[in-house]
Amino acid sequence: MDALAAIGLASNIAQFVEYGIDFVKVALEITQSPEGETEQNATIRVIVQDMTNTLKDINTSGSDETLDALASKCLSASSEINTIIAEISRKPEDNIVQTLHKAGKSLLKRKEVRELADRLSSIRVQISHHLLVLLRKQQLVLGKTVDALSASSETSHAELAASLEKTIKMLGSISSKLNDKSSRSASDLYIPSPQFSLDDALNNHILPYATRVTDMMEQKKEKILRTLHYDQLWDREYSITDAHTKTFQWIFGAHSAFKFREWLQEESGIYWITGKPGSGKSTLMKFVTEQYVTKQLLLEWSGSGNSHDLVIAKHFFWSPGTSIQKSQEGLFRALLFQILSQRPEIINQVCAERWNASYADSFGPWSRRQLLGALENLGTMQNATFKACIFLDGLDEYDGDHAELVRIIRKIGSPPNIKICAASRPWLDFLDAFESSPWKLRIHDLTRDDMETFVREKLHGNPRFQRLQSSNWLAASYLVNDITERAQGVFLWTFLVVHSLLRGLRNEDEISDLRRRVEALPDDLSEYFDRMLLSIEDVYQQRASRLFLTMSLARTTFPVIAFFYMEFDDISPDKEPLSFLADWPDVDQDKVEILMVKKRQLIAQCKDLIFISADPTAPVLFAERVGFLHRTVVDFLQTDDVNRKLIRLAGRDFEPRRTLLQTNLGQARSLMHLHGRTYIRSRLAQWILGCMYYAYQLEVSTGKPQITELDELKYLIDKHLAHRWTFSHAMDVLFELPEITTFLTLATGV
Repeated sequence: MDALAAIGLASNIAQFVEYGIDFVKVALEITQSPEGETEQNATIRVIVQDMTNTLKDINTSGSDETLDALASKCLSASSEINTIIAEISRKPEDNIVQTLHKAGKSLLKRKEVRELADRLSSIRVQISHHLLVLLRKQQLVLGKTVDALSASSETSHAELAASLEKTIKMLGSISSKLNDKSSRSASDLYIPSPQFSLDDALNNHILPYATRVTDMMEQKKEKILRTLHYDQLWDREYSITDAHTKTFQWIFGAHSAFKFREWLQEESGIYWITGKPGSGKSTLMKFVTEQYVTKQLLLEWSGSGNSHDLVIAKHFFWSPGTSIQKSQEGLFRALLFQILSQRPEIINQVCAERWNASYADSFGPWSRRQLLGALENLGTMQNATFKACIFLDGLDEYDGDHAELVRIIRKIGSPPNIKICAASRPWLDFLDAFESSPWKLRIHDLTRDDMETFVREKLHGNPRFQRLQSSNWLAASYLVNDITERAQGVFLWTFLVVHSLLRGLRNEDEISDLRRRVEALPDDLSEYFDRMLLSIEDVYQQRASRLFLTMSLARTTFPVIAFFYMEFDDISPDKEPLSFLADWPDVDQDKVEILMVKKRQLIAQCKDLIFISADPTAPVLFAERVGFLHRTVVDFLQTDDVNRKLIRLAGRDFEPRRTLLQTNLGQARSLMHLHGRTYIRSRLAQWILGCMYYAYQLEVSTGKPQITELDELKYLIDKHLAHRWTFSHAMDVLFELPEITTFLTLATGV
């Protein structure tokens, strides 16, 4: 018999003894009462039933003589108890003669009951001592197991962890059972208690291992979650414009033709949101995921009403972004990270292959097969107690085969505990997949009132427009209506037109001037963007063209601070750290004002083609990020004619890769001294990799290695990191790659 089985048997014997002591207490009360108390019979029956249930789990071990002897004594005591019960128990229907006869027997049985109490007391002491011996042996086993678990770095230790978890659960159960029984018999003072504390043995010598194991398992879960997370995971969502006040409320309307509310409440499967470019699909998806009513309706679908049983995850594809923001890998990792962060207790089941793998394989890069397999495990888990609703925006921005993406989404969303709301442009692959479904809506058919609300509130909230409206109410109302009608469901067009009118109002335009502004603007977004590009002042055209080319190549948003390092005026970049960052993060108003000036310059020089969004989770230095206004702007800038025009205006010698190299190096130069701060450390890793990547790209395109920049990067790493740690430890801190031992290894690896 193994140690766990022996402890289990010993605990069952101990529990039987406690039930026996309970029986003795009640039996003595009956024998001391000549009249007898029939209500005590119910108590007797409960105790005997508990004893009977416990007795089923008491079998001789065949390998532990002490346990075998004690188990035999329990069986004998059980037989004796049944005999006593038969002779002293009274029934309500007993006549006087029967009652007196049993009362007499009860008085005679008092001696036998006391003798039984003595035997049970002896068994109690023996089993407690033996259980303590077994626990001490198990303590040694646990210690070796935990040490093996801690030291294991190359071998699979999932089996050790599972065994340890089982042991600790069993010991905790034993403690709970015996505590419960001890409290019930504590008043029976004539039955001695053991002279040592079983609780003390468990709590001070056994259960402390639970804390170690729990900590180790939590660390493993956290490491797996870190391998799923990536730095740009939330960038796209933060860059999406928030819905204007009072807009999109219709999405939750009951009994609507598009049935979105009903789908949230009752249905599984896939719901499709589609619409024209610029119609507000991403803003609507962001709005829906942030609304309290969404969660409440989904809780009805989950069936339990318990928020722990509902998981909500989301992903926003972004074609102008980095490769991971528009890939399957980015989708899979984002969903798994969010779902498992909310339900970390299922990590070992969902990520079973990685959880059971060797230490090195547990925390390395994920393969596509592993990621997809983990997502599929969400729907095939046995006894799954949660439901998941996934929101996917921008399917058309996925950089791959859209038909394959549809197949993957259908597969992920097929289990009954998972459903998906997806948004995309009405491209053929998505039309073929979702057009016949009853669960869909076309946003451009539903937002006329929203756009009218947006236009009215933006204009009516302007004091100058209020004055114009008071003198010519009809013309002002017609202007609002004309904008709404011409928009044809394209919210982006409405947004741009209103911004143009607000600029006109700052210029003290009359109603007739505003009218001409609207009439002069093209309905087509591409033509509109072309008009905006042409409206950039001549003095800014080269700078703006270089900025657009750089941002298009980088495929990411930038914090405002990054633009201090983008030198677009044909002068050598400053190789000194920015002076106003020397004492950062000690922020004063002058430093904040420096950032505000750069922000205003960007807005003035690039018109409405860029958009500055706020990341509420980021420190002030990185809180505002600059990106293109909309995906349609990127599409426009990358058309052949416009791209050739930008290259011509930027100048023959302009190289956006060099600008990106200098931008990454400049940020590292100015902020590497803050590497001890968590929010700098993750960005520092990006800047170092960015330097390596663009240095490589430049060497490929020009044939010249970027020795000067790479030497400076090595100098910065040696100065700020390697002097404190070894180079390999610095790389482990930044990238969790301790095998990178030299700068050359890092450069060749990238």
